[in-house]
Amino acid sequence: MTWSLNELEAETRKALRGAGLSWGLAEEGGKAVRWVAAHGVDPVPALSDILERHDRGEGVTTRFAEANGRWHATAPICPITLGAALCDNADRLSAIDFVAGPIARPLLIAPFAAFAARILGRSLRLSTGDVQIAFDERGDPAGDLSAIDVSDVSDIHVRLNDVAAGAGARAASTRGIAIAEGAWARVAPYVQRTYVPASELSRRHGAGAGLLDND
Repeated sequence: MTWSLNELEAETRKALRGAGLSWGLAEEGGKAVRWVAAHGVDPVPALSDILERHDRGEGVTTRFAEANGRWHATAPICPITLGAALCDNADRLSAIDFVAGPIARPLLIAPFAAFAARILGRSLRLSTGDVQIAFDERGDPAGDLSAIDVSDVSDIHVRLNDVAAGAGARAASTRGIAIAEGAWARVAPYVQRTYVPASELSRRHGAGAGLLDND
């Protein structure tokens, strides 16, 4: 099934809220998932993993601290929460690298590095292990995003890029993305949690067809 980017962003936002994230973080997460899809990588496996970890209350954390220039936690950090921190501290990248770990589903950090590059109007580089992704000043990536579509990594580095991303940077597509129904089935229950169940009171206040249904 092919989803538009607008649909994917809206449903992701609801799913993240259904898993317990604040509406603000859910909004940021929706934009991040849309960005990944627009750059040709299926974001649903990473998204569903993050949703399930939040739902279990284990395997991912939103609690982390900075010490000696490194953002750290005792469990893998939620990439959406960490990504928001990266953007909030983008102006510091001119003086110090952004280093953090461990990180859950690092693919979902990439959009926030792109957003930070756009905030600064500067090329940035995200690296983890042997993988490096460059972002030009518009936030378009150069590098293999699928190489960071893994479960957890020990750390990520985001720094100003000495060399511009150049011609290798790929602009976002405006086309939709094909998502397998079976894959989305892991996400759908979290979306459903944001819907208010129908009741006599809700129908009196305009939900559904109302008390008189002439259809």
